[in-house]
Amino acid sequence: MARKVLISFLGTGGNPNSRLEITSREYKTAEYHIDDKTYTRSFVADALTDHYEIDTVFMIGTVKSMWEELYRSFCAKHGMPVDEDYYLELGETSAWASHESTLYLPEIEKIENALGKDSRIILINYGINEEELNNNIAAILSIEKDLKNGDELYVDITHSFRSLPLLIMNILMYLQNVSKKNITIKGISYGMLDVNTEFGYVPVVDLKKVMEVNEWISGAYSFSEFGNAYKISKLLETIDKDTANRLNDFTNAKNINNMAALQKSAGQLSGIKLDNLSPIAKMTISPVVKEFIQSIGSFSSTSEFQYKLAKWHRDKHNYYAAYLTLVEAIITYVCEECSLAENDKDERENAKERLLKNPDYKDLKKIYGPLNDVRRRLAHSLEIKDNNANIKKRLNDALIKVEDIILPSKSKK
Repeated sequence: MARKVLISFLGTGGNPNSRLEITSREYKTAEYHIDDKTYTRSFVADALTDHYEIDTVFMIGTVKSMWEELYRSFCAKHGMPVDEDYYLELGETSAWASHESTLYLPEIEKIENALGKDSRIILINYGINEEELNNNIAAILSIEKDLKNGDELYVDITHSFRSLPLLIMNILMYLQNVSKKNITIKGISYGMLDVNTEFGYVPVVDLKKVMEVNEWISGAYSFSEFGNAYKISKLLETIDKDTANRLNDFTNAKNINNMAALQKSAGQLSGIKLDNLSPIAKMTISPVVKEFIQSIGSFSSTSEFQYKLAKWHRDKHNYYAAYLTLVEAIITYVCEECSLAENDKDERENAKERLLKNPDYKDLKKIYGPLNDVRRRLAHSLEIKDNNANIKKRLNDALIKVEDIILPSKSKK
């Protein structure tokens, strides 16, 4: 069974400047409304642990945060005795702390034990300069080593500095997309304390929609930069199955470099209807699909399509695919010129012979030879006596030269 983990931030309470009276640092009780349930607690984290049946808590805060009250509250929650001497020592340490304080709390394991099994305290700086921000990032990222495969994360961003939710959102993207532990973000809670006076209670809203937006942005970037639509396709599965399938088919064909399937996909993508999609889906899908369609544009022959596809692969940094596709575009062009069947293996071999021996193709042969040599060496992991920059330059130069031969003048831009 998946473990439920709460990541929460701890603030300084209502009177963070009081140093002499520890009792003035007490958190005020509030009525938290989560979904259709009500919890009257001092800490929203306390309410969330009950509502989501949390197993483990990772609490993040500065040394000045109200650790003594957290300790007392969770001791009471779990029926544990409060060590009054420790409570006072902890309160004095936190109350007298400042942004210059060392990241230290006495006997920190006592707080962790009060929070529950495998719980952990993460002390951070105020984050007032780049060095402190970098230290905070490293501290919060350290949570990953204590997470287990399949953990479900619930995140509370109600308290602490307003800069920290921005930080944790990006770290959550890392945990969900990069970590190999199959971690899932199940909820992002924010207790709207500012409306407590007006409403008489604190609504706790789920901001998971922010993660959804980030997922769409990540998917759009992957598609726009590399031509990979898998993430967008997955996001669309429950919204528009037809569009999801078209994007998935396109990416499969692209990754296999199935040029016939890609040619078909170009037409399928142009037929995508975006009217029924959500605003964020439209915002991410529309520009990248249009960019692909515009890159390929109209084409009057297979060789023209393959040339434009090679250029698109180059723009998406798929350099081997660009080499391979451009080599095939040249052979296809000769097939078309000589009325040979472009999809027949023997006919394509015939076209290759004519390309290499017929003086009419001497200019194209000069391009094809070096281009195919690089393609062959890349395919068979053979040594190439050139650096990567020059290999890319050769491709760019070849694309320019081939354009003058393959593309009809009316379609040049």
